[in-house]
Amino acid sequence: MPRKRTVWQQLKSGLRIAGAIVLGFVFFLALWASVAVLTMHNNFAMRGVHPVLGGFGLLVLSTGLFLTTRYWAKWLLAILAFCTCRLLIGVPAVLVLGHMEREDLSTALVMIPALLISTLLALRFLRKPPMGAERIGVVALNFRPGHHGAWGFCCSPRRMSCTS
Repeated sequence: MPRKRTVWQQLKSGLRIAGAIVLGFVFFLALWASVAVLTMHNNFAMRGVHPVLGGFGLLVLSTGLFLTTRYWAKWLLAILAFCTCRLLIGVPAVLVLGHMEREDLSTALVMIPALLISTLLALRFLRKPPMGAERIGVVALNFRPGHHGAWGFCCSPRRMSCTS
């Protein structure tokens, strides 16, 4: 017969889960910002931010990702599946309902097979955490170049908007 947890134990567990989710969002936002500063996307040079700062942030964050791969690799499948579904549904919807620039369409058409392959490879991490060289590959998957990478394209509402 399972033991019942007290209300305090349930509250601590819920706060721990919520904290991990918020920490994950903050971490990947910092990762995106580091790549944007490093590649000077969004005119960071005009704001006085030096690309070396972005490179240092990227080095620190990638080291953190490498050291904690076994904890977050199982969630990678969900993120990749979300991005794949968003592209598979969003691209035809935008083409039918609105306007999509040629550059964005070609990027989306290249990203769909890449995301499908990445999603299939990530299925392996549901049962077994990545080991050895796999860890480097999983971390490298998060560092696609600049805003045209999988995360930037899939998470950017501007790129998948229905404008006429």
